Amino acid sequence: MKLLLHSLFFLALFSKSAVAARFNLGAGTEFPLGTGIEGRFEMEGFTLGLQTGLILSPYVNATNSICKKLFPSYTESTAELISSLIPNSIVIALKIGYQDFLFHGFLVEGGYEFISAGGGTATSTLLSAITGKTVTPDSGSGTTLNVKGSIHNLTFHLGYRIDFSSSWLGMIRLGVVKPVASTTTMEFSHPSSIVALALNTALTEYMNTIYRPIAFPVFSLALLYRFDSPEAPSRTPVTR
Repeated sequence: MKLLLHSLFFLALFSKSAVAARFNLGAGTEFPLGTGIEGRFEMEGFTLGLQTGLILSPYVNATNSICKKLFPSYTESTAELISSLIPNSIVIALKIGYQDFLFHGFLVEGGYEFISAGGGTATSTLLSAITGKTVTPDSGSGTTLNVKGSIHNLTFHLGYRIDFSSSWLGMIRLGVVKPVASTTTMEFSHPSSIVALALNTALTEYMNTIYRPIAFPVFSLALLYRFDSPEAPSRTPVTR
């Protein structure tokens, strides 16, 4: 969270010192990934954006439905584990783009996204089915284990910026999100034991195998407030 606040402060501070620079701050949602806040720095057509938010349970259900239909390897067991692992996870995304080319308002963005899966619980039966190894109650606490993880994604978006007024603007984007790496672990009372390490390695390898072919579409909407730098040129047409 400190990194996020420092990044937003840096973007706002830099926008005050750059020529023709603007800083936008607002809120939005990206279906089916998350809902949260967004800060955008714009200068000479180039953009740098930072987003953070939470993945809501309905979005996780939608992601599971999409992936089960599009990817045969995404089984019901996988969906059940994702439903335990992902809801209310924190998403942080960094996007770099270019706008105002060809037609005013169109933009293209690429970036990196990190999902910190706070985790949930999964039954030993489910984890045994997924890893192909025996996960017994003796390995954890009771008949369920706490599971947590992280996912690293690459993103690509095409979008359009709508200027409602000199201060307010909207963003519409269509994009693709591609998971590229992940770590998923079960919490054991002795995490450094050979059994725990072997089971967590098997679980991470399984999830990476599932994520590898996946790339799914996303749709986002955002409403932002524009903070102009004092040096930014006026948008009022000059009459000669």
